[in-house]
Amino acid sequence: MQKKSFLSLLLALVLVVGLMISPVAAATGDQPRLVLDALSSSEQKVGISSLSEDCLGIQITLEANTKFKYLPSESVTGAGMTAVSNSKGDTLYVVSRTPLPAQDTLWLGTVKSVDGSELKITGNSGVKLLDFQQVNEILGGLEQDQIGSGGESGGNSGDNSGGALTYGVFPEETSNGSLHVTYRRAEAGTRVTVTATPDRGYELKGLTVTTKSGLSVTLTETKTNTYTFSMPKEDVTVKASFVLEGQAGALPFVDVSPNAWYYTSVEYVYQNGLMSGVNSQEFGPDQTLTRAMIAQILYAMEGKPQQSTNGAFTDVSSGDWYAAAVNWAASRGIVSGVGEGLFAPNASITREQLAMILYRYAQDKGQDVSKNHKDLTGYVDYATMSPWAKDAMEWAVGSGLISGMDGGRLAPTGTATRAQVATMLMQFAKQMQ
Repeated sequence: MQKKSFLSLLLALVLVVGLMISPVAAATGDQPRLVLDALSSSEQKVGISSLSEDCLGIQITLEANTKFKYLPSESVTGAGMTAVSNSKGDTLYVVSRTPLPAQDTLWLGTVKSVDGSELKITGNSGVKLLDFQQVNEILGGLEQDQIGSGGESGGNSGDNSGGALTYGVFPEETSNGSLHVTYRRAEAGTRVTVTATPDRGYELKGLTVTTKSGLSVTLTETKTNTYTFSMPKEDVTVKASFVLEGQAGALPFVDVSPNAWYYTSVEYVYQNGLMSGVNSQEFGPDQTLTRAMIAQILYAMEGKPQQSTNGAFTDVSSGDWYAAAVNWAASRGIVSGVGEGLFAPNASITREQLAMILYRYAQDKGQDVSKNHKDLTGYVDYATMSPWAKDAMEWAVGSGLISGMDGGRLAPTGTATRAQVATMLMQFAKQMQ
């Protein structure tokens, strides 16, 4: 005898807070009914009929002769509802902030046998009505790592065994708005819909979907504040940024909050063409800057003068995007190599290296760098500073380009983040004016 499988399908509709189905209406009105329509021997269409306008949620339990998977329909995912399941795949949640579509039959999707064998629905629990409180309790208890897309009966928790491999969709918490995704786990190639809803008085500034390995996922806008993407073969993080109405055009970066300490600096370097984002919607404030990048920034500040892409560094090829910038900076004595004919263009730049480069660039521009030096011996990590960087660091700190860090540290050999570099460049550019 084949092992029986169960799939609990929960359709949650959030209408008006506190609205409840009255006992009289429940007793006298038409009750929601399960509708099944065989599409093939292995797949059946599942729907609900006779839903009243005040129905807050329903729950259906199906019993079948074999393992099966639930596949949400476009009428669910395309109507602003979220279809998710727990990690076992045995319970489906469909949530909406708007009333359920008023129609004779709402088709929820299909149930299909996992192995392609004949699927027989041998029993069902009928339709159970849920009230607002029950729906909220169910949704409030969900955790990201317990949620999946669609649902497969009889699956094992967390390991995707017994069915297709799925990947996580993780919306980040955000302020001044909310994120809504149609799936919390999905197979590769699944079309996932993301809806970003701003709070009153705010608007969406930007939206990104990034894979676990750091790759950007292409988004397609289907309507205002609603986007879709094709699920890649790895977990993704969804990130949105909301700003006050009328401020969305200031910066395109979703990871630069107007309240961030570096916002003004990023705005300055972006608007003046000194720095751009790591992609079209992210600045990457906590990422490090490479030696090639800082050469390119200074080259841009200089107006990108004509420069040969051939130079002395063996690790800088003429076809590299930074070749002209590195060779220009080297020809002016602004940058130097790391030894053995190497420049190390992709190495993260340290704070003392950045200080030295700006120090030399200021000299090249005719600035008096003998002023504004500050005694740095009071910093606890002063001894870790490279001897060649001492004058440049004293000048940079004295000029307000570099500041100390927590614990009385200067961190001369620590890497500089893009946010820190943006701040330094803004201060430096203003002093050069």
